[in-house]
Amino acid sequence: MARKKLIYTSEHPYHIMARSNNKEWFRLSIEECWPIFIEYIKLAQEKFDFKVYAFVLMSNHYHMIASCSAEHNLGEVMAWLQRSISKAINARTHRINHIFGGPYKACLIRHPAHFASVFKYVLRNPLQAEIVDDVKKYPFSTFTRKSVEVCRRDEWSVDIPEETDDLCKWLNTDFPNSSYKTIQAELKQTIFNPRDRDSREILFP
Repeated sequence: MARKKLIYTSEHPYHIMARSNNKEWFRLSIEECWPIFIEYIKLAQEKFDFKVYAFVLMSNHYHMIASCSAEHNLGEVMAWLQRSISKAINARTHRINHIFGGPYKACLIRHPAHFASVFKYVLRNPLQAEIVDDVKKYPFSTFTRKSVEVCRRDEWSVDIPEETDDLCKWLNTDFPNSSYKTIQAELKQTIFNPRDRDSREILFP
C-alpha cells in the first residue's frame, strides 16, 4: 500500500527520520557528523523559525521531533536541511554521492499523549539499540548535549515529566508490553494514530 501524502501544517509537531545511503555509516565518524548536523539544525531554526523538541543522531540515521512555522512548511525546511548537511559531509569527505538513502520520513503527531510516547521513543533509541543503559550516557542527543535550543515545555509536553529526575526515570523505563512495536509501526505512517487491534480504541490517549 502506498504511503499517504504528508499533511503540511504549523499546528502540530512531526516525528522526522532519515537514514544514510544503503543504511551504511555516515561517511564521517558520528563524532564528526554531530557538529555538522547541529550547525545546520541551528541555522534552520533561525532561517525558518523551525522549532525542535528532540534530536538524536545514530550511526546511520537520525530521529527528530520538530514543528514548522506558518511561513515555511516541512518540505521546504527539510529539503534545505538535508541538502545542506549532504553538501557539508561531501565537502569534508571529498565525495559527490548521496548521503541520505532517500527522502526523509515524517509522521504528524496530533495528541499530547502521543507526543509523549514519540518523545520517549526517540530518546530511548540508543537504549533500544543497546548502546547505553541510561539516556544520560548517550552523547549524540539534545537530551544530554545542549547544542541546540530545544523546546522543553509547551502544550505538547504536558504528559512528559517536568522534574529532571522524574524525566530520566521515565525515559529509562522501557515501554510496556507491545507498545514499542506499536509506536515503531505507526511512525512509518504519515499520521501517528495507534489503535488497539481488538477494541480499535486509540492507545495512549
